Amino acid sequence: MSLTRRALGLAGLSGLGLASCAPRPVAGGQTIFNAVDVHPADYPTVTAVKWMGEELGRLTDGRLGIRQFPAGQLGNEDDSIGLTRFQAVDICRVAVAALNNAFPETRLLALPYVYRSVGHVRAVVDGSQDKLGAKIRLAQVEKVPYMLVVGGKEAESRQVSVRSRKASDEGVLALDNFVERIKTEISERVL
Repeated sequence: MSLTRRALGLAGLSGLGLASCAPRPVAGGQTIFNAVDVHPADYPTVTAVKWMGEELGRLTDGRLGIRQFPAGQLGNEDDSIGLTRFQAVDICRVAVAALNNAFPETRLLALPYVYRSVGHVRAVVDGSQDKLGAKIRLAQVEKVPYMLVVGGKEAESRQVSVRSRKASDEGVLALDNFVERIKTEISERVL
């Protein structure tokens, strides 16, 4: 494949454009993080990032800041994801639908308009309409290491009801304790 002057020139200009977006210290030791969003400057997520930048500046005596590129200045959501993957921007706010091609698991969660209720969301995410007892039996047959049941009360108190393949019902544990336990089991290759 031969490179034409035009292709080489476009590649050079693109590289310069991306380099100008890259986070870098500026005069006085200030570091600026670049944020990209497809929504207009008055959109709630854009104003939230603006507020974050102001807070960063205030809390660090101006050493850190955020430069925004709202309203699709750097392209659409797919372009924004690409810029983030290549570290040309630091903060990329996109809808989960923009991740669907790269991460197919997100497709289910990108369809909020198909859900009738919170219960319907839970059933769809869980993948079945079975009653809780049937789901537990199926998990035991499939030898799932842990099953966590989280109801309203557990969610409010940041706890999980734990059932394990080894010890069956282990009762209610603090979520942080359970997470630490799993990390330990993974690091010790017990799980």
